[in-house]
Amino acid sequence: MTHATKVLKSFIEATNGELEAVKKHSEEAKEAYVSAVEYFGESSKTTSPQTFFGIFARFASAYKKAIKVMTHLSDIAYHPSIRGNPYPW
Repeated sequence: MTHATKVLKSFIEATNGELEAVKKHSEEAKEAYVSAVEYFGESSKTTSPQTFFGIFARFASAYKKAIKVMTHLSDIAYHPSIRGNPYPW
């Protein structure tokens, strides 16, 4: 057995547990993705992660903006003394 073979064999033996853990986490991530996509009515076979998470990110951004708008409009409605631009965004 050559020195390089011994080194590689030692490396493989030392990192095999870590590799198995990465494989396990990868499978868990895939299962979680499929579950999330199907929960929102999409197909994991036809919806790429980029598409799914892009839609999700746009939704989250629009939701945050809507909360900001509603909070501001609520402040105007309950505090008529507030003047200025009713739409500061």
